[in-house]
Amino acid sequence: MCFAFTACGEGTWNNPNPEKDPDKQTYFSVITRVPPKHLDPAQSYATDESLFIMQIYEPPLGYHFLKRPYELEPLGLREMPAVEYLDRRGNQVEKGSSTIAYTRYVLKLREDLRYQPHPALAKDPQGKPRYLFETAKQSGRYQLLTDFPETGSRPVMAKDYAYGIKRMADPRNKSPMLGFMAQYIVGMSDFTKSVKKESREEWLNLETLPMDGLEIIDETTLAITIHDQYPQFVYWLAMHFFAPIPVEADRFYHNPGFKEKNLTLDWWPIGSGPFMMVKNDPNSEIVMERNPNYHPD
Repeated sequence: MCFAFTACGEGTWNNPNPEKDPDKQTYFSVITRVPPKHLDPAQSYATDESLFIMQIYEPPLGYHFLKRPYELEPLGLREMPAVEYLDRRGNQVEKGSSTIAYTRYVLKLREDLRYQPHPALAKDPQGKPRYLFETAKQSGRYQLLTDFPETGSRPVMAKDYAYGIKRMADPRNKSPMLGFMAQYIVGMSDFTKSVKKESREEWLNLETLPMDGLEIIDETTLAITIHDQYPQFVYWLAMHFFAPIPVEADRFYHNPGFKEKNLTLDWWPIGSGPFMMVKNDPNSEIVMERNPNYHPD
């Protein structure tokens, strides 16, 4: 018995991803292992998840794309961090001094960092957050991030990088790096203890709680102080754990009823990187599109 298969017409008739817009560049790939479980930079600790996270967020530092061996370079910063050495009284001393008790990293942000369009940053005519709800019933009509008709944006600030570090120190976020980083960042252990004492029935604004090792010098300058000397700390600044998080997003995702619908930072990231997530259905399709607010690169 003989079978003959013929095809008529032009193009590939069985293309699983037909081009809707021939002028649009699209890269298709397959998740070969398990779908990402955590996209919250404070929680994620898997290589597969970082493939998404590092396209969306901009930590202070990154790695040169081509140089080998790998070389750090500014990513969210406009220059490499300035490193200062302090004695126990906080006085600056020379590198190599026997009196060094702390190391201070001064981070100066790029001034063209800007968040992707996001409903958490949308404001009403009075300048207040547009999407804050008191009950789950009020937010019932919103099931996906794309259901929110209004979005907003703003520049990335030093306080956002500080907020990201504080989220890492919040035990409720169960960051895998809390125990390790608390050994180095000044005041992180005390911050974790103070957070535990706070009432958590409602959203807690971490901006209202100080951390001794974090100093916001101005809108685009942040200082991080660590105990003693730990030269490897600069490499941690290239990891997504130190990505900026706007306080507005943390508040937005704590709206009543949002968690039950996967409207969380762990499911819908918000960053200033080259791409933004527009669809997250791990069992079917995850789609990222260009961030229209991304700076020249």
